[in-house]
Amino acid sequence: LLSGFPPPESYAFFHKEQKSEQVVFKDYYEGMAYAKAHNMPVMLDFTGWACVNCRKMEEHVWTDPEVKKLMQQYVLISLYVDDKEELPKDKQFDFKHRNGRVEYIKTIGDKWATFQEVNFSSASQPYYVLLSPDTELLSTPVQYVDVETYKEWLKKGVKKWKVKSEKRLLAQNLKLKTQNLKLKTQNLKLKT
Repeated sequence: LLSGFPPPESYAFFHKEQKSEQVVFKDYYEGMAYAKAHNMPVMLDFTGWACVNCRKMEEHVWTDPEVKKLMQQYVLISLYVDDKEELPKDKQFDFKHRNGRVEYIKTIGDKWATFQEVNFSSASQPYYVLLSPDTELLSTPVQYVDVETYKEWLKKGVKKWKVKSEKRLLAQNLKLKTQNLKLKTQNLKLKT
């Protein structure tokens, strides 16, 4: 039995039509733009095509009905750190690390692996990060964990996101009320 090694059926070139309620992107910037436009929190999934533990998480944790439901509240951005597809020539570049080491970013995988290392000081997969659309960390990132730990982690992120969203809405309402009050005051001055 090769459980956990082959990618899930959804990775196949030809696969059965699967209805999914999960919003998924394979590009950070596209996913973040969607999250901002739809006011949704984000789950970054640093993964790899050859990552056995990533497939185990997808097969044994992500398939849990409660986990699936919780994940659907997030925009999932899966970043493949071993993707060998070359970036367009004008998108390839030299990246200088803090220690002075220079790395040539040539592939999609190079880009996302460096992104993970620079922003989260981690180079292992799977690596999961919960963010607001304005890049605020919603919870401590996790790696390979059991179903119950993952559920609690997702719930914590959703809870923090809801509190943040409510505060933002209250601030927007207060700003609107203040603007309306200023308009009323200006109208009163015009009448006198």
